[in-house]
Amino acid sequence: MKRGDYRAGIDSLEKALATGHATPVERLGTTRAFADHYDPYYWLGVARMELGQEARAKDALERSRSFGVISAWPESTDLESRLRVLETRAAERAAAASAARPEPTPLPLPPATPTPAPPPLAPRPTPTPELVPTAAPPAPELPTATPLPFVTPTSEERRNLVAAVSAADFELAATLVDRLRARGDTSPDVDLLDCVTSVSQFLLEGRKDEALLARARRALRAYRAKGGNSRAEAVWISPAMSAVLGTP
Repeated sequence: MKRGDYRAGIDSLEKALATGHATPVERLGTTRAFADHYDPYYWLGVARMELGQEARAKDALERSRSFGVISAWPESTDLESRLRVLETRAAERAAAASAARPEPTPLPLPPATPTPAPPPLAPRPTPTPELVPTAAPPAPELPTATPLPFVTPTSEERRNLVAAVSAADFELAATLVDRLRARGDTSPDVDLLDCVTSVSQFLLEGRKDEALLARARRALRAYRAKGGNSRAEAVWISPAMSAVLGTP
């Protein structure tokens, strides 16, 4: 973990949990000045957060906190800080996804139907012949309601892309990015999500596929060249991703 090999760290922690070492504990050493702090869920949360697996990282950190042992350790401050960061990022991503949904176009109101004028009062009877009653005016036709506009597939795929990246389904996310670009979608948001998808796959696969890293860097350059929002970049790209991409 200290070398930054978070994938290997996750493998080791999961093996420890599989053997039954699942309860955080503080073991005293040969002297009172030495103690061994064992909390697999805290370190599992740290590793997953650095790899961009933020939903799973939050679950692990919350489980660590639920045991209560870490509250007396120095790591407690870092745990609470990481949970605040994860909650802030999740809230901002949810707000961004909500803002991306197109507002439905309201149906136009039909024009007011004119009220027919009341018929004239009949005159008093006179010796003259009776008047032929005037036919009532025909009722005006009401306009047909205009249907709701069709939601284009591109808007739906944008929402699906945000959901796929948030759920760490990077294979689906890469497919949706390619589909959007094939349809001419040049939005900087697509470039940012392409960058996050590619660099996450690169890290999870052990940093072996340099083509994924090159694609992530190209997408990030394109995002910035198009004037992408720096705050959105900070929300989506974790410190571990930033270090691999070579970004400040």
